Amino acid sequence: MDPRQRLFSIALILLVLLATRIHGIPRPIKIGAIFHKGDEDLMSTFQKAVFETKYEHLAPAFELIPVLKYVEVNTDSFRTAEAACELLQEGVAAIFGPASRHTRGIVASIAERFNIPHIEYVWRESEGSEEEYERKKASMTINVFPASEKVSEAIADIIDSMKWRNFVAIYENDEGLSHLQKTLTLKGDKNNPLTHTIRQLSEGTDYRSMLKEIHSLAVSNIIIDVQPQNIIRVLNQAKEVRLLADYYQFVITYLDSYKLPILDVRNGTVNITGLSLRENDVDGIEWLDSAILYDAVFLLNTALEVLNARMDKEGYIDPISLSCISNNTEKYKAGCDIIGIMKEVSSFSYHIASS
Repeated sequence: MDPRQRLFSIALILLVLLATRIHGIPRPIKIGAIFHKGDEDLMSTFQKAVFETKYEHLAPAFELIPVLKYVEVNTDSFRTAEAACELLQEGVAAIFGPASRHTRGIVASIAERFNIPHIEYVWRESEGSEEEYERKKASMTINVFPASEKVSEAIADIIDSMKWRNFVAIYENDEGLSHLQKTLTLKGDKNNPLTHTIRQLSEGTDYRSMLKEIHSLAVSNIIIDVQPQNIIRVLNQAKEVRLLADYYQFVITYLDSYKLPILDVRNGTVNITGLSLRENDVDGIEWLDSAILYDAVFLLNTALEVLNARMDKEGYIDPISLSCISNNTEKYKAGCDIIGIMKEVSSFSYHIASS
């Protein structure tokens, strides 16, 4: 080995040893997550993220330990509540999920009672105005999925920049409609107004009848906001009815569009614009919800390290065993501080880009 290389290696080892001496051995911190049947991809993503946080800092103060709970039925609030209480008894610093809209509310309530950070990572329908929703939402819950209002504004800005005079918007469910709200209010110029037509996907998997109707409208600008599993199916069927033809312009609003095999569908001079939230691609993370969950684990890890650097109280962050059935009113002391830092950091997390 070259002497300079040997010297560099020795210096690096000494630096690591010094950092370890200063910070000590990372303390184990348990973090919990609840999953339902069909969440297998999310479960593996959570475990992957927890494992990879070990390499985020040179000398971390903590080592995250995953504690997983599986409740098969995604509408079983009673069993989900039991799972959340089991996590509290094991002494977790936070609870992730579940993804189901039927069961996440009960977990939020339990987390609120004990000041345990509760982290959501999937789209949640707003309840009235954004201010009203924030007021109703549990203060210990943070949803790191981009707010519908922000997504809607970003899509509207992109459509407005294209100077379209008309378009057809295809959506599948309430989430899709919420994404399109701002776009549907665009008026265009006074002398050249913007007109639009809205169509919802029919039940089943054959959309050709609807796509043929759109083709007959002689509108060449089309927005597609459907579930990611259906996007390529819609595009292939559009191709069959000659809707995916020259001079047509499509905007795919799925926020991870670049991961889809859109190039396999394109032909001629059709223009397809997709949106993306990701700045970094992580191997093995295929879907948007999984990517956001992965980022959420790192967000929690960062919040723990930041809080540890700010505090000089030994053991302040270490979670304790809590009981849902006890009359004890004890709560997690660091919970409010952790969720506060997470909300502070997450407000700068995502930027929606088109390509």
